[in-house]
Amino acid sequence: MPCRREVTVLLPSKLPDNAMTRSAAAKKSPKRPPAPNAAKPRKRLRRGEADARVPEILAVALTIFAEKGFAATRMDDIAAGVGVSKPILYRHFATKDDLFKALLLEDLQEPFQQAQVLITNFQGPLRLLLTGFVHMMKTTLPTKHVIDSVKVMATAPVNIKSNRTVLGDGLDLANRALADHFVRRMAMGEMRKSDPVIAARHFMAPLWQCAFRQLLLGETEWTDWEMARYLDEAFEAYCHAYEIA
Repeated sequence: MPCRREVTVLLPSKLPDNAMTRSAAAKKSPKRPPAPNAAKPRKRLRRGEADARVPEILAVALTIFAEKGFAATRMDDIAAGVGVSKPILYRHFATKDDLFKALLLEDLQEPFQQAQVLITNFQGPLRLLLTGFVHMMKTTLPTKHVIDSVKVMATAPVNIKSNRTVLGDGLDLANRALADHFVRRMAMGEMRKSDPVIAARHFMAPLWQCAFRQLLLGETEWTDWEMARYLDEAFEAYCHAYEIA
C-alpha cells in the first residue's frame, strides 16, 4: 500500500520590503488633482429649479435666434448659453420648433391678451377706452423682444411659418374683443350702428400700419412725433366717422 507524502508549503511571515513599500505608498498617496482645463461636472437641477429657468431659456434663445437666425441655431447653442444640459432643455421643449413657438406665445400673444382683458372689463367712456388701447399698443408692440421675435419669424423656414398663426390668433383676440364691445356701445347709442367687425378692423388698421413698419421693415422715416401725430389724426377721424362723442 503506497504511503502518502505530506507536502508542507512554507509561507513567508512578512512581505518583502519592496512589496510593503509599494502597498503603503498606494494607500497614502494623495489623489491626483483634476487637470486645469477639465470640465466641471454640472450640478443636477431639481424639477422646480429647472422650471424656474424657463424664462431665462426663452430670453437666451431669442437672443441667439436673432443673432444666428433660426436655421443656424442649434439646441446645443441654447443649452450652452443658459448653462444647462441638453436633457434639461429637452425636458421643457422637445424640439427647436416648440421652443420658438413658446417665444411667439410669450412675446406676441401676451400683449393682445392684455388688450382683450382691458376691452372686456372697461366701463368708462368709449373714447377713453380707445385712447388707452392706442397707448397700450404703442408702448407694448415696439419693444426689442417683440421686434426680435417678428424678425426671426419672418426669416423662419416654410415649415415653421405655420407658427405665424400665433400672431394671427393674437390679432383675432383683440378684434373680437373690440367688436363685442362695439355691439354694446351701438346698442347704448354711443356709436353709429354699423358692422362691429368692420368697425374693429377700421380702428386697428392705423395701429398695424405703424407697428409693422417698425417691426418688419425697420423703417425710421417717421419720428416719434410724426407717428404720434398720424395716430392722433387717424383716431379723431375714426371717432368722427363712427360718431363717438
